[in-house]
Amino acid sequence: MTAPVWTDQQVLDQLIFKAWTLPVLKYGFPATAQDAAATGNEALTFAPLNELQQAMANLGMATWADLISVPVRLASAATANIRFGLTATDIGLAHAHLPPFGDIWFHAKLEHLKEPAPGNYSFSTYLHEIGHALGLLHMGDYDGDGQWQPSSYQDSVVYSVMSYFGPKTGEGLVAWGEWISADGRVIAPQTPMLNDIFAIQTMYGASNARADNTVYGFGSTAAGATAPLYDFSVNQNPILALYDAGGIDTLDLSGWGTDSHVDLRPGAFSSANGMTNNLAIARNTIIENLTTGAGNDKLIGNHADNVLRGGAGNDLFVASAGYDLLYGEAGDDTVQYQGPAADFKFDYYLPEDLFVVTDMNGAFGANALFGIENVVFDDASASVASMTPNVMRFLNTANGAHFHTASIEEARGLYLNAPEFVYEGVLFNRSLETGPATVDVHRFFNTGTHSHFYTADAAEAEFVKASFPSFVYEGVAYQAASAKAPDTVEVHRFYNAKQGSHFYTADAAEADHVKIALAGEYAYEGVAYYAGAA
Repeated sequence: MTAPVWTDQQVLDQLIFKAWTLPVLKYGFPATAQDAAATGNEALTFAPLNELQQAMANLGMATWADLISVPVRLASAATANIRFGLTATDIGLAHAHLPPFGDIWFHAKLEHLKEPAPGNYSFSTYLHEIGHALGLLHMGDYDGDGQWQPSSYQDSVVYSVMSYFGPKTGEGLVAWGEWISADGRVIAPQTPMLNDIFAIQTMYGASNARADNTVYGFGSTAAGATAPLYDFSVNQNPILALYDAGGIDTLDLSGWGTDSHVDLRPGAFSSANGMTNNLAIARNTIIENLTTGAGNDKLIGNHADNVLRGGAGNDLFVASAGYDLLYGEAGDDTVQYQGPAADFKFDYYLPEDLFVVTDMNGAFGANALFGIENVVFDDASASVASMTPNVMRFLNTANGAHFHTASIEEARGLYLNAPEFVYEGVLFNRSLETGPATVDVHRFFNTGTHSHFYTADAAEAEFVKASFPSFVYEGVAYQAASAKAPDTVEVHRFYNAKQGSHFYTADAAEADHVKIALAGEYAYEGVAYYAGAA
């Protein structure tokens, strides 16, 4: 049974002790016991941090400094507010004194504290103790050694480095992450996590870190002391939370071939690189763009205008608010929409080879789909092409005849491979459903004139089949409306005796022009059928 889920206020009440009230927060590394100015007996066995430990303490401080509006500076031990030291006196693993004292002590004799590095337990201990020195408490009512129980579902390092639970203890009780690297190591947090960011920014205000356009992950452009943490060619097993102050930002996971489940919504967790819940996005952070790798990935956008690229693999895109560009790229890809299929309108843009999906209720804005084959709704699933009603018209410059098709594959083939066919746009929209309100439109190819003939009159279709051997029947081209309705337009049919071909238009103005200006060439044959307006 899981522990209770706390409200945001309960989380803040648990974590926040007291903030420093200084214009600049300083930290330093004492070289002697006299410099350490200990508040207890720790200085009796004082030792300074070695070069590696100081480097990792600097990095740990930088991860917190990235988050807050108060400047954090390295200073001399004499002027520092927070001091780092090693001791073997009155120490368990490590501890820190809360403001207004702030000294941080690590056990001098414990081997696993001697070589801190991002992702190991030693470095996460640095993050934890710095959190105390900045004024944070634990995520539960526990201190030092003893038997503890989690305070809440959020009492987990998945949410806070100030927790004692997860990823080794508390499974089934608290938020969990499978944080095992490919070589079998348990990886620990490398930055403050979601609720740490929430609490520390409540205390000190949010920083302006990375307010420009920033790429995180592969090809990272993040700068500063913490940059290696956000470069996944360097930090190959990231366990971190992303805070970003602005700009148009990208999370690039293209270097991984494993399945990724990525959620760009603020406060959400993502699972990547064979781990679960190892990447999080701060509550006040918007990451606009996402690229995943060769796995079968799930990509969830946020309320911003997103660019989501799935890479290779069979990917699932979950539509969200905003005007989004969704790139399926290689693989058999699917987009998922909340709501019934009838709420969504699909249009195809042939030159760009993209589909635009519009939520007619306005909840999801509009999406442009590139290379996405399938769509799922609450009440149906289909191919994207089958949901697209557009009937496209071409002029065959070789014989002057017009041709139209509802087949996106056929239209794309002509556009790319038959330069004599000039694309003129969408002629009208076919009916997506079959039933009493629709009628089959039959298509014939005239081998004599190399033009096409269309009719919705079943009797006429049978007559043509029986009487004109040069007209090769090609089947039902699409569905049209069986009768005029408020949402339909008339499809007019003309015959050009000189060419031996027919011309179709749903544009009333074009039809009138042909009737008047081209009366000597085109004989008007009436309304062929009804269709949706383009």
